[in-house]
Amino acid sequence: MKPKLIVFSLLLLILSLCCSMIGPRLDFHDDYQRDIFINLRLSRVLLAFASGAILSLSGLCFQTLFNNPLASPYTLGVASGASLGAALMIKLGLNFSLFGVSAVFLGAFLGALISIFFIYGLSLLKRSDRMYVLLLSGIAFNFFAGSMLMFLQYLGDLSQAYQILRWTMGSLDSVDFSPILRLLPWFLLIIFLIFYYYRELDILLFGEEMALSKGVEVKKIQLQFFFLTSVSVGAVVAVCGPIGFVGLMVPHMVRRMTGSAHLTLAFVTIFFGGFFLTFCDTLGRTMMTNNEIPVGIITALLGGPFFLYLLFSGREKM
Repeated sequence: MKPKLIVFSLLLLILSLCCSMIGPRLDFHDDYQRDIFINLRLSRVLLAFASGAILSLSGLCFQTLFNNPLASPYTLGVASGASLGAALMIKLGLNFSLFGVSAVFLGAFLGALISIFFIYGLSLLKRSDRMYVLLLSGIAFNFFAGSMLMFLQYLGDLSQAYQILRWTMGSLDSVDFSPILRLLPWFLLIIFLIFYYYRELDILLFGEEMALSKGVEVKKIQLQFFFLTSVSVGAVVAVCGPIGFVGLMVPHMVRRMTGSAHLTLAFVTIFFGGFFLTFCDTLGRTMMTNNEIPVGIITALLGGPFFLYLLFSGREKM
């Protein structure tokens, strides 16, 4: 790995941490203001960094597995399933907490798991082209979950409809480090899996037939990555709500700098993805004086034109 890429990645980490200093000036000699910095600003930056890294690595995995530059963590309907689960909890008015975990978090995470198993179950009905069936099943489930989400908003009262709408915009609000601890196991697992199988991922870029001829256990690797990355995205959505386009944009940006070798690509993606979402969140909370823009709106505003660029770019293999 080139030293300049390591330096660049560490610089992104430092810049991400510096984002916690942006905002009203705080007096660190005052215990109350120091607690505000640690539990509100710093925890929010770390949550944004971890979420951005997970979403970006998941997008990298999906683009390799499907050999499609437009694949992203939200293509398979995981985010829609999580959103539907959270909306159902809000509509039912369930406000309980289990071991410090809210009902909305549990609903979102269970919704993500159910969508994963449902979509994978559909892919088992057709033996050939299973990865393409997964992709198309995810797109179909996205439409179904989206329509059910609107139906729940229509049935709910004004307060419930607003809560559902606000949750689906994505938010990185944090008052302590507990959301980061919920994401940490998935963050470490997805990093381990990518770095353990980086050679196999490089070979998969040339297609399944080439990978099979090189002795790669394609089906086993696809299954492991599908479930782990999907569950990791489900955990992020359960904590932060659906934040789109991060997993689509970041891998392409990093690939322009590093090439397609997954060892270097994944390493830089961790830091670039973390910085990207941290920057978008900082932008959203500082653009307006008396209010903040949900981070999901910022990423969507950036992601829409980027998606069109990928769609019509002649340099990308569609």
